[in-house]
Amino acid sequence: MTTDMKIPELPKREGVEPEWNMDLDALDLHIPQPVINIEIEANGAITLTKTDPHELQRKANKFRQGYKNWRQKKPFGARGEAKDLKAQREEEAAEEKEEEPAPKLQHGRTISSMEPTASGVEASVGSGTGHEVIIPLSPVKGLARRKSFSVSLSAQDLTAEAEENWLKFYVNPFAELLDKKVGPLPLCTKNLETILHRNFKSVRGKGPSYDRSPGPYSRIAHVGVGGFHRSHQAVFTDDLLELHKDKQAGNGKGGGKAGPPDDRWAICGIGLMTWDKKMYEALHGQDHMYTVLFRSQKGNDARIVGSIFDFVFAPDDYQALFSTLLDPATRIVSLTITEKGYCQKVDGNLNTEDPNVKHDLSDLSTPRTALGMLVAALDQRRKAGRKSFTVLSCDNQPDNGHQLEKLVKEMAHLAVGSDLTSWIGDHTTFPNTMVDRITPATEAVHKDILKQDFGVEDEWPVVAEHYGQWIVEDKFVDGRPRWEDVGVMFVPDVKPYEYMKLRLLNGTHSALSYVSHLSGFQFVDDALNNEQIRDFVECYMEEVSAAVPEVPGLDLVQYKKDVLTRFSNPYVKDKVERLMLDGSQKLRNTMRDAIKFLTEGSDPPLPTTYLGIAVAAYIRYVTGIDQEGEEIEKVLDPIAEELREPARLACCLRSLPPSPTDGESDSGEENEVSSGSESYDPKEVISIVFGPEIAKNKAFVGTVKEALESICKRGIMYTLLHVN
Repeated sequence: MTTDMKIPELPKREGVEPEWNMDLDALDLHIPQPVINIEIEANGAITLTKTDPHELQRKANKFRQGYKNWRQKKPFGARGEAKDLKAQREEEAAEEKEEEPAPKLQHGRTISSMEPTASGVEASVGSGTGHEVIIPLSPVKGLARRKSFSVSLSAQDLTAEAEENWLKFYVNPFAELLDKKVGPLPLCTKNLETILHRNFKSVRGKGPSYDRSPGPYSRIAHVGVGGFHRSHQAVFTDDLLELHKDKQAGNGKGGGKAGPPDDRWAICGIGLMTWDKKMYEALHGQDHMYTVLFRSQKGNDARIVGSIFDFVFAPDDYQALFSTLLDPATRIVSLTITEKGYCQKVDGNLNTEDPNVKHDLSDLSTPRTALGMLVAALDQRRKAGRKSFTVLSCDNQPDNGHQLEKLVKEMAHLAVGSDLTSWIGDHTTFPNTMVDRITPATEAVHKDILKQDFGVEDEWPVVAEHYGQWIVEDKFVDGRPRWEDVGVMFVPDVKPYEYMKLRLLNGTHSALSYVSHLSGFQFVDDALNNEQIRDFVECYMEEVSAAVPEVPGLDLVQYKKDVLTRFSNPYVKDKVERLMLDGSQKLRNTMRDAIKFLTEGSDPPLPTTYLGIAVAAYIRYVTGIDQEGEEIEKVLDPIAEELREPARLACCLRSLPPSPTDGESDSGEENEVSSGSESYDPKEVISIVFGPEIAKNKAFVGTVKEALESICKRGIMYTLLHVN
């Protein structure tokens, strides 16, 4: 059939020439642009569809694995289901005897020999089990590991161009292109109109069209203006300001909760810590505006956000801080201070031994913690006879509002007295919330993308996924924005949504991070392209699902599928390292209650196999000794010092990394060993992180112990391949 048709012209990108008849080899797919499929129906209609090249790459990797197994007559799948178990174990034992000896870490365990390569697209992993597993490595800082925890790797090389800048390799193929004749402009009020009407004309970009003048507005004072706040709460507020532009927000809705129709809600940022000065300076130089770069299969969108009207850097001006908090226009104080900002002990009480807490208990005039700041401001409002404000926690804490209320009252009682504690209980509310949007740390390359693809120079942009969710308990003392008009869900009880998100998303993030780190991955999407890690994540979520109550209006099965899709987003390039930050607090907040429910709240007790592997991987990481036997420069945990020796004892590792003489000191005497025997007992670490109650849980401790011994002796990949 001959059809006259005009092929639409594809946008051109530097260094990439679009072609319609691309000869795509599915086994060597490295094309950073969508594949265009043309379908001609019987009636002559033409359908054009785009296919994400990353999806094709994933399918190609799976095909390679299956084909290689077939050629070598190996079992199908990650765990070798088709093979007789006894025969498989005998074959493994024979193969292990034939392996050449690897460098020793201690007691016969092996360490890795790390070889830096050019950026690796993939590596073939042999575990000594007769399996071949395809592991795609990150396009930069790729490492080929030989004999890494008894897992051997070899890597292919990428081009030098991909090595130069990993985001160039992951260009979003669904983005429009900026007219290269248009030069980038620094973000500020003076340049805003030009950016919106000239630079954003040909790309998916938008910015504030509402009035940002410093006139009267209802203030949300926000503590902790980091990436997440700017990608989440500030974006929802920006949406509401756009609605307010037409005086639609609050008209006849919400029983007056939103205030009068002409009431504007906007944000004043508050920086309490010395490191907040960089954010203060970056936003101040841009008239408090910034750009969010949304990246996913939906497209590449730049959004200039203007909902932050002001910023107070407290260490430079505490008077300005308290003037802002005492102003009746400040009706909400919100927080994103991360788990460690709550200064909480493992039992949930205030950590009065924390140096910053000690300071605030003795001097509230210059607070160093968010808790001290809130207590000081509420006390001044009480003494001045002014109305209280709502305190809105937006952190990933279980029961975050109630937990914050408990800690604020505890500090108020210790620092001021019972009168203030009673007043807070009578006049202040602390709504619970659930927040969700994956927001990786900002990299220099994100600034480059904004300049090159959107014509915006931003000192500190934010990169995020398109998906965003915010669920709030409707309990405010002095009105609130009508956020429900822009997609926020207000509910009487947040707990079901909170359990779902903390246990299935945040808990899975933490579990994934330590397993991926021990496997040598730098980026989350790369790790999830590995079949063993993806299987682990799916099984982990399935196991924890039993501890998640029914969530009104949500399909849990679909939610889990969506979580995996979001984690696998190759365009945000979320880093494993980011997920590992503050691990002790994250594990406590996301896993402790799930462990208790599965082992004690169910009859008969339910398995915690995958939770056990996750905790074991965490313990192996916080030893502070890498697979080379070298000290890790910085363990990303706030109690790393406290955990180091108990973790090394649990893993039967030396107090110090092995010497070049493999276990012998210069004097010829054997180095001291931290543990007297290979017990692999994780109880002390579990007690520090999760509390003594979980440490007394024999079933769970036994599960962690079994996984820990396997990881230490045989490696994480072996453990994942042989999990029961």
